[in-house]
Amino acid sequence: MPVPPLVLAGGSLTVRNEAMLLERYPRLLIARGAGEPTIADAIGYFHGDRELASIRGIGYRGAPHRGVVALGRRARRTAVAPNRVQRDFLPELDLLDATFACNGVAQLEISRGCTSHCSFGEDTDPASLLPIHERLEQPGSTYVLHHTSVHTVQAEADTISLLIRGPSAKQRFLIFDAATGGFFWVYGAAQESSEQRASKRLTPDQLDHTITRIQRLIADLDPVSRSASLDGR
Repeated sequence: MPVPPLVLAGGSLTVRNEAMLLERYPRLLIARGAGEPTIADAIGYFHGDRELASIRGIGYRGAPHRGVVALGRRARRTAVAPNRVQRDFLPELDLLDATFACNGVAQLEISRGCTSHCSFGEDTDPASLLPIHERLEQPGSTYVLHHTSVHTVQAEADTISLLIRGPSAKQRFLIFDAATGGFFWVYGAAQESSEQRASKRLTPDQLDHTITRIQRLIADLDPVSRSASLDGR
């Protein structure tokens, strides 16, 4: 009896249609994260060295190799290997010396994630995110963030930050709520109801209180400017 092929599919469009694909093709394996550990495990499974459920980062229904597929079985998922433990995607650099000796140019580009949130989305474990760049900002410093950046800011109490946003580059963005441990999407004022917009707007009393508190904070840091700050309201 011929052995059916092992088919592993991945990418953002595949993952978005995971339920439909597994319902239509129950032998299919859906790669849900970075491909390197999933492919390595799938090869081991194909050769009988590991179980299907031990392949990292897949969605599946039945056994696509050496077994009968249970058509009524619900789709299952295995844990995705976090980015911080993945090192096997780095290329071998044994040709660098020979390349430079010939006045050649080498370029190494590493990317994780995409605009479809392949590696960062509602199912992301915040503890699995590994910072690739950290900065300590001083009073008066400024910086610019690209809209595709995944970033967080930690500040001491009574820190004042001014956020200036450029033209909208996408329809929504994802926010992690540390208090609840969950994620939620923000779509912008254009898609909010009048009640939602009103709930975020400061009342005149709240605005007056905020301005007064900021002026007092500035005055406490620089007593010389206290009278000028309060008189300049």
